[in-house]
Amino acid sequence: QSASTASLRRRLADERQRAVASAVREVAGALGRTPAQVALNWVLHRPGVTAPLLGARTAGQLRENLAAAGWRLEEEHRAHLDEVSAIELGYPHDWLEHYGIRQGAKPDREVTGVA
Repeated sequence: QSASTASLRRRLADERQRAVASAVREVAGALGRTPAQVALNWVLHRPGVTAPLLGARTAGQLRENLAAAGWRLEEEHRAHLDEVSAIELGYPHDWLEHYGIRQGAKPDREVTGVA
């Protein structure tokens, strides 16, 4: 990987992180919650997550973090956060999706032109 490729990847990752943080703040403002509460609640209700990790250093931060439990994000807020945080997998995933090929499926040689 060249230095320019690494630089581009870092820049895109930074842009994605800023977009996610901005979306979390936006949802928090709409709900009257803190960004930490929204982020923790979002993670708490994701499939496969047993428990989010809390990063509290003070009793006040712990109370704020614990207030992330006992409620759920509305579907449109969760969908917005999922969308803005989605990772673009790139090749070969985009190629496979373009041709409608799913895991375990055999490619249609007529569609792909691959022998």
